[in-house]
Amino acid sequence: MEDLISRRCDFDEAVLEALGSIKDRGFDYLGGVILSSQALGDYIEGEFRSSGANRSIRVTYLPSIYGHDDAIKIFVENHRGGTFSIDQYLKHIGVNAEILEKLKLKNYSGAFRERVRACLEEYDSIMNQYLASCIDGHKWQDVPIDWRGYK
Repeated sequence: MEDLISRRCDFDEAVLEALGSIKDRGFDYLGGVILSSQALGDYIEGEFRSSGANRSIRVTYLPSIYGHDDAIKIFVENHRGGTFSIDQYLKHIGVNAEILEKLKLKNYSGAFRERVRACLEEYDSIMNQYLASCIDGHKWQDVPIDWRGYK
């Protein structure tokens, strides 16, 4: 937990540096908080919100746990409670696996802040290319949940 406390400020700075196009779309960044769940353990989550687009974008840093690499996940939510992760959306529309590989934090080196920023810059580019109208509130894509055999 102490490690996450020290990383939260670096996380916020990396989010704001890398995801400036979301702020340019009229979203407000509410800041990062440390959350905890039984399944995920402790993690950092920052949120962008736009009342004009009726959307929220949650940026999540998941530290390594249970043998899994640390990761960044971004979720888009609408005002009706619909939600999907960017990587699930991209799988759903059938993008090339090389694009999905760019969203893995393990592929970036350096200090925590630099790794997070570099990964989020890829997310930003991909969101602008594939999700602009969804983020702006013009359309919504329902994405089935991949339960990976757990349902």
